[in-house]
Amino acid sequence: MIVLADDFRQKLVAWNFDSQIFQETTVLDESLIEGFSTETINEKFLEKKTKLLFLARLESNKGVFEILEAYLQLNNKYPDLTLSFGGTGSASEEMQRKISEIGNPNIKLLGFVQGDLKKRILQESHIFLFPSTHDEGLPNSVLEAMGAGMPVFTTWNAGIKDFFQDGEMGRVLENASSSHLAEKLKKLLDNRGLQTKMAINNHQYAKEHFVASKVVTRLEKIYRQVVV
Repeated sequence: MIVLADDFRQKLVAWNFDSQIFQETTVLDESLIEGFSTETINEKFLEKKTKLLFLARLESNKGVFEILEAYLQLNNKYPDLTLSFGGTGSASEEMQRKISEIGNPNIKLLGFVQGDLKKRILQESHIFLFPSTHDEGLPNSVLEAMGAGMPVFTTWNAGIKDFFQDGEMGRVLENASSSHLAEKLKKLLDNRGLQTKMAINNHQYAKEHFVASKVVTRLEKIYRQVVV
């Protein structure tokens, strides 16, 4: 059995699963971060604007409404702050209605994105927000954000807790409330140097651990071990 989180491994053990259990990760498409480097990430964080990004399914339990509320709490102090939502889902219509009512041109609902557009959005964004209370496995969106050189704000969820280092890769959220997210965000928004350090750390970690070629090599090792 191959699982995405130690939580899942422990559950199988509790169920008296008596075969081998291996833990692996989902994968980062290397084409999404082709051309990204420490130098390009450094250049991105020299910009005056800070671009916040959510890129996953638009669902209420992924924290999309809390993100929107947190942004509104910060926008007056940080007028150069922008927020983009990429993806579709059951919350799409309500999100569109709320964003239209707010009428702030710095808040964008991008819809489903893929290919070159997705790569450009990842490349241009600075901080990734993922305050999910959904029962995650190991979200590809978090791995993509790390590979693209972004600090990540995330809840302590499933496979994320097995590698994520609070304060070095971003910030772990003790809860998904908008006020808590805004408070944590404010501390990082005031420290561009730390943003850059986290971004470079995440890019390097993702390249070493999550790109498809690395995961394939580890899976091949598992398959050989099981077959032999």
